Amino acid sequence: MRTFQAEDEIAAITSAIGAAYGGALGVTTSSGPGIALKGEAMGLAVMLEIPLVIVNIQRGGPSGFAYKTEQKRFDAGLLWKKW
Repeated sequence: MRTFQAEDEIAAITSAIGAAYGGALGVTTSSGPGIALKGEAMGLAVMLEIPLVIVNIQRGGPSGFAYKTEQKRFDAGLLWKKW
């Protein structure tokens, strides 16, 4: 499994499409508004019938304790294959 953090949502989904087109498992994750930014590329994947996994994750928000919310987002993106 190879992971990387793309510079924006569009780069993330087009990289996942490229990986799937090359025969690898293409997965991209986002939270809420980022899915809307991926709309055009999702349409491209559908038209080309490219298998792609898109995960919409809700971030762990502040609950009075300001600690490691970024870790929750990272873990959710990496642990998807264990389910």
